[in-house]
Amino acid sequence: MTGESTVAGFDAPGSAAVAIRRALSLGPSRSDQASKHSKFDPMMDGAVVGVSSREGASVTHQKKIGIAVNFVVLSHACANLCCADMREVDMRGRLTGKRCLITGAGQGIGRSIAEAFHAEGARVIASDLRAEYLRGLAGMITVPLDVTRTADVMEVAAQHPDVEVLVNCAGYVAVGNVLSCTNEQFDTSIAVNVRSIMNMAKAFLPGMCLRNKGSIVNIASVVSTTKAAPDRFAYAATKAAVLAMTRSIAIDFIKQGVRCNSISPGTIDTPSLSTRIAAASDPERARAALVARQPLGRLGKATEVAALAVMLASDESCFMTGADLVVDGGMSL
Repeated sequence: MTGESTVAGFDAPGSAAVAIRRALSLGPSRSDQASKHSKFDPMMDGAVVGVSSREGASVTHQKKIGIAVNFVVLSHACANLCCADMREVDMRGRLTGKRCLITGAGQGIGRSIAEAFHAEGARVIASDLRAEYLRGLAGMITVPLDVTRTADVMEVAAQHPDVEVLVNCAGYVAVGNVLSCTNEQFDTSIAVNVRSIMNMAKAFLPGMCLRNKGSIVNIASVVSTTKAAPDRFAYAATKAAVLAMTRSIAIDFIKQGVRCNSISPGTIDTPSLSTRIAAASDPERARAALVARQPLGRLGKATEVAALAVMLASDESCFMTGADLVVDGGMSL
C-alpha cells in the first residue's frame, strides 16, 4: 500500500481529501518517517502510529484514529462522486403534462416564468395585456388578456378548463407617496394588482377543486408588509393585499387539494424597472442607488424568480401552501 487514497480525482494537491488527511495528521511529515523513533503506518499517510517507548495502547489508539481519518476521506470522496453524478442528471421535465397559465407573461418576470415552465415540460398559456409582447414565445399558447375585465377572464377560463397551475404575475407600479398618489393611480393599482387575482381565482379555482389538485402562485413584493420603500404608497398597499389574499385562498381551499403560495421579489432587473429608471432625472444615479441598497451588490434576475415559480408549481412543493418566498438579495434584512 502507498498510504494514498485510491479514489480517482481526490488526491491532487490542494484537494479536500488531502487537506483532511493533513489537518488530522498526528505526527511528522514523511521527511521524518525514517526516524528510528517512529513507525509509519501506510493507513495513516504520515501519521505516527507509535514510538519505540510507547508501544501497545498508543499504537491501538492511533490506529483507530487512522481508520477514522481514512473513513472521512473515503466518505468525502464518495459524497463528491455522488454530487458529480447528480450534476449529470437531467432535471428538466418537472412540470411535464401540467397545463399552466401565466399572466403578465409578455416581459420581465412573467416571461421568464413562462419560458422556464415550457423548458420543464409544461403546456403553457402565456397571457398579457399587449399581444405584441407575447411574440417569440415559441411552443406556447399566447392569449391577449386584460386581467381587470371579469368577462374576458371567464372566457379564457372556459377555453382552457384544465389549467392546473395559475401564476398571477400581471402588475402595475405606481410611483409616489400618499400626497402625490392620484385617485387614478390608486384605482389602477387596486385593479391590476388586487382585483385581477380575485378575477383569476374565481375563474380557475372551480376546475382545480373539481380535480382536487391545483397550484396558484401570486407574485407579490418585499415592498408590502415585509418592508417599506420610498414613493411606493399604492404599490406597497396592494402588494400587502396580495400576501393576505394568498393566505386566505390557501386556508379556504386546502381541503380541495389546491395550494396557494406567493413570491416576493426585491429589485429585479426587468424592462419595467429600466423604464422607471429611464424616467428619472438622472438615470445613471437612479440605477446606482438601486444597486447600492442590495446587500449582495447587484440587482436580481428574472430567471431567479422563475426558478422559485417552477418549484412552487411542481410536486416538489406539495407540502407548501400559504407560504411567501422572498427573493431579494438580502434587501429586506
